[in-house]
Amino acid sequence: MEQTKFAFPMSDREMLVKMSELQKKIDKLQLLTNCKINKPQIFFFADYMNGDKEMFIQLDQSHIPFNLSAEIKIIIEDSIEEYHRDIETLKYLLTIK
Repeated sequence: MEQTKFAFPMSDREMLVKMSELQKKIDKLQLLTNCKINKPQIFFFADYMNGDKEMFIQLDQSHIPFNLSAEIKIIIEDSIEEYHRDIETLKYLLTIK
């Protein structure tokens, strides 16, 4: 069963606040769509499988066999689309109340 992204029931105010938060994310990501990604890198923390300790991971194009800049652009574009769908869902929910 698919998990919902939103904690229901939500008040109208909570939905409007959430829509505003999503729009701010869209705006920030849209700024990035006009940028040329130079020297792309990915940073994250990971745990060893046995749980011993946390390690900091840094990956760049030399570690990845595909175009990391292009993949990051795809993630940004997909995120914008997903946030737009979320806003449309919230708008719909506001109309059926």
